[in-house]
Amino acid sequence: MTLQLPADWTENQVREWLLTLASTGRSELPLPSGMTVPALVKIMFERAPADRRERLKTGLVLALQEWQYGAHRYPALEALSQIAALIRATAVIPRLAELVRRECALKRPDPQRGDALAAGAACLRGFAPAADLDVWLRVLFYDPDIEPSLSGLLFVGLCKGRPDTMSLHAPRFLSLRALVPHGFADIGHALLDAVQPVILITQFRQMPEDARESVAGLLRDVPDSQLLFTLGDRGVELAWLHQPSTTVVIGRSPQALADEYTRSTPIFSEPQMTRQLQRWLN
Repeated sequence: MTLQLPADWTENQVREWLLTLASTGRSELPLPSGMTVPALVKIMFERAPADRRERLKTGLVLALQEWQYGAHRYPALEALSQIAALIRATAVIPRLAELVRRECALKRPDPQRGDALAAGAACLRGFAPAADLDVWLRVLFYDPDIEPSLSGLLFVGLCKGRPDTMSLHAPRFLSLRALVPHGFADIGHALLDAVQPVILITQFRQMPEDARESVAGLLRDVPDSQLLFTLGDRGVELAWLHQPSTTVVIGRSPQALADEYTRSTPIFSEPQMTRQLQRWLN
């Protein structure tokens, strides 16, 4: 079985095929079993010549433009979003962002809604730093109806596209994160992948103290992060290992430091740090 897009298919035929495949699983082309729809389409895309690749991307844009909840349901939106991410179809950005915004506002009582919205937001984040993406991420990030569970994906996308705006968006992210107390377990890794440590240090200086403290908490336990948290005379300091003279004070209270010390965190592993902490508490 050869996975290939027919050479004579138009963009509209691709659109119709993608919508049918994503919403029903049916295909007029013979497809192997045991593979997800996005994985199958990715293989076809990679095997196609340049003109058919562009036709597939255009057909995908048309499919997302046509997608409606009543006709196609959320699993189709999830699959189309994943396909867009896999084949880097950045032309879907405006339509996909609008679909995520609209479906957040409508709050349909469908258990598959969360996965579809997360797939859409993850696709948009993955496109960073694509041209014009920043404005669409901001539209979603600051929309009053945005799902708080999506805020981590959008925040990382904004930081990846414009690392110099991390401090601007951090307070909004932290306010949304507070509504999902057990979420965002891996966001520290994602932020460090998105923002170079030397830029991160600069952005920390521009954050309000409470924001610095909260974001530092997300980063502190990331292994091999090239960041160092130390206890100095002014409080906890964040330093970039490749430039130790570049530091920023996180600004935690003595009682907060004592609480963290009681929980045995790695930033107090050196004897002089422990002695400094004891001086603060006496």
